[in-house]
Amino acid sequence: MTWTYEQKFNSLTDGDLGGQDSWSAIDGSPVLNVQTSSTYEGAKALSCVFSSTNLESDYRRDITGISDGNFYVAYKVSTILSGGSSFVALKDTGGSFVMYIKLPGGATGGALLIGTNAADVTVDGGAFSNDTWYVFNVEFDDTAQNNKYRCRSFRGGSWGSWTAWSDTVAAYTSITTIRILSSSGDGGGAHTLYWDTITPTDPTGSGSTTVFLIPSLLLMGVG
Repeated sequence: MTWTYEQKFNSLTDGDLGGQDSWSAIDGSPVLNVQTSSTYEGAKALSCVFSSTNLESDYRRDITGISDGNFYVAYKVSTILSGGSSFVALKDTGGSFVMYIKLPGGATGGALLIGTNAADVTVDGGAFSNDTWYVFNVEFDDTAQNNKYRCRSFRGGSWGSWTAWSDTVAAYTSITTIRILSSSGDGGGAHTLYWDTITPTDPTGSGSTTVFLIPSLLLMGVG
């Protein structure tokens, strides 16, 4: 199966995401809230307010198991700081982290990274700016690119280059869980993180199309 999950948060109730659309809080301090004050699209998005250091927020949602997909998430941070970290991660049926996107707002120094079974890989585009919405796009296909994935980001009105196909953190056969995790860390301090529109459809309106060849197989992904 391929990625079909979509949640733009516009129809959810303001307040804690936990208990809505099958999301649950593993660690809800601070709370990941549905809110209307800042959105990438539509009327609502998510926010997580960190008032001080050494706080953690961790939410999860189970999905029908998939082995390939192409999805987008919008993200911004009020102030990029020197500590802490934020992730959107995918886990497999055994509970292992398979892929994660490490978002600027902490120890990454303002760059978007993806995790591998070795060193993190930097996504093209350079440092993020404070209080600015960006979109990242993740693609994986375990048949065509076994235990690999890639990522790109949309900024300044255009898509950056894809990373190379990079090793996943762990081998997998089926992705079954989405996680949104954040920590303010020792030097994170006060800041707010925002997420919006988890979707398999390009939300930027750029209309670009990616085509890539693999021997004996032609794959086309809109994105």
